[in-house]
Amino acid sequence: MKRPMRRSWLLVTHLLLAVLLLAGCGRAPEEPPPWEVERLAGGGIEALGLRPGESTMGEALRRFGRRVEAALFESPAGELTVEAHYGSVRVGGIAGSLFLSLDLGPETLAALKRASPNYLPQPSGGRRHELDAAFSDVLLEETIRVVSFSPQATVTEETLTARFGEPAERVTTADGSRHLLYPTLGTDVLVEPEGEVIIQYVHPRDFDWLRRRQGLPEGSRT
Repeated sequence: MKRPMRRSWLLVTHLLLAVLLLAGCGRAPEEPPPWEVERLAGGGIEALGLRPGESTMGEALRRFGRRVEAALFESPAGELTVEAHYGSVRVGGIAGSLFLSLDLGPETLAALKRASPNYLPQPSGGRRHELDAAFSDVLLEETIRVVSFSPQATVTEETLTARFGEPAERVTTADGSRHLLYPTLGTDVLVEPEGEVIIQYVHPRDFDWLRRRQGLPEGSRT
């Protein structure tokens, strides 16, 4: 009388093992790390699960969640830019901070400034306007122009070139910062003198704009 019951338990155990194995086989692959940049058929790129110049802020919220801060930055010259900041994200097993610069027209920027009159002075002489109230209503459909990721851990220039490959160009600025430039990937890897690393991704068509935005000098190649 006990043998049939034992066979039943063995059958159930085998079925459970089979289900677990099938579940394991169907598991989604691990997301790519920051140094894996995919070139897309249309000429753009995908990095960190976003497509600079194409993805919207709404897509970023769906991917990374709504625990994000947005601010309008005003330079001493009056230039306005909007940036969203995730203090802590994990991409491909790498922890760090994520910054998203949005591609907004002058009318939208001016409207955001009017809606957020309070500001904090910045060390550069500019101003930071918080956008908590206006963020969800205005920015969800706006395009992300620059995706920036700063790894939490210290990463050397040698490790970065081993991961990204040899850059098309290396530029050293007056303050000692190093830029590893990958124009066809729309990627600028910035290594600051104190060791902080900021990886910036743009659509390759915007790479010259990114270079000018950072004031990178022509001809300073090493």
